[in-house]
Amino acid sequence: MHVQLARKSDSSKLWAEILEVLKTMLTAQSFEAWFSHTKAKSFENNILTVEAPDEFYIEQIKHRFADKIEAALKKLNLEIKVEFTAEGAEPPLDPEHTARKANLSPSLTFNNFAVGRSNDFAYRMAMFVANKPGKRFNPLFIWGKTGTGKTHLLHAIGNFAISKFKNCKVLYVTAEGFTNEMIRALKRNEMQGFKSKFRNLDILIIDDFQFLRGKSLIQLEMLYTIDTLVFSKRQIIIAADRPPQAMKWLDERLRSRLQGGLVAKISTPDLETKVKLIKIISEEFDLELSPEILELLARGLKVNNRELRGAIARLAAFASVYDDPLTPENVNYVLKDLLELGEIHVDDLLKCVSKTCRITVQEIVGSTRRPSAV
Repeated sequence: MHVQLARKSDSSKLWAEILEVLKTMLTAQSFEAWFSHTKAKSFENNILTVEAPDEFYIEQIKHRFADKIEAALKKLNLEIKVEFTAEGAEPPLDPEHTARKANLSPSLTFNNFAVGRSNDFAYRMAMFVANKPGKRFNPLFIWGKTGTGKTHLLHAIGNFAISKFKNCKVLYVTAEGFTNEMIRALKRNEMQGFKSKFRNLDILIIDDFQFLRGKSLIQLEMLYTIDTLVFSKRQIIIAADRPPQAMKWLDERLRSRLQGGLVAKISTPDLETKVKLIKIISEEFDLELSPEILELLARGLKVNNRELRGAIARLAAFASVYDDPLTPENVNYVLKDLLELGEIHVDDLLKCVSKTCRITVQEIVGSTRRPSAV
């Protein structure tokens, strides 16, 4: 049923009906925490726009309750979309240009970050500091092995902040970049300008912090920069391949500052998170993968997130050049140097894909599979 409503009172009535259904699907505590402060803003072109207190609420609602909202719409027989906006939010001015100035990749956001048990805590803390920079958890230190999604999360924080806060001064830099800029400033006798650049930011994001090993002078300047920003309630986010306590070579005062903030680990993705990640990457390449191929890739690719993207890119190239459909046989041929297929527990894989793709196991293996499951 298509709905045509124009007045704000009508959109409010529509959202109230949806909320009534959501009440029956959620615990009273969850409903009160996440939906009691929402209100309808408008309804145009079959899109119901709903206001939430801030971007943090919006991200959490999307992450936790998107399937519940879809179910409520289906129960009410409503063929509409529900979109959320922050109260009083203004559209950002050329966000891609702003992101580039901050050394951020506009494509790396919270929306396309695959969240699972391996990274959920780091994701939630990243969302918190992006929404309330400098308030708590400062510095935020995220660590994990290469290719587990640390850099994606750093860019997502920066992109979120510049879209939410007008004139927010954000800068992403690697520890090597910080080092090179400082050496250049020392040679040119321009340290005052260097200090001003990094100490007058609202959010400073530093990647690959382990690069500072053996650079005592750089570590000292980093300590003073962090102290200045934290003292003035501005946010520091740092990523590295190991936690601060494992950096025995780090200046003791600097290590203490890092441990005094919040340290969050990102682990190697579990199977379910890996399936989510493969789906996200394949959608970016406009590549449609069947549940069977998702199973094959999730189990067989023993690579990090960056290498996984390269594998999907290879499949996308094959699909664009050849007329052959992507079958398990073709996937095995294209990725034969990457796939490591050991013992496959089919039941576990089917449950994982069923949950990620929101289809039943029967729809995957049954003789009457619906089109979206093949």
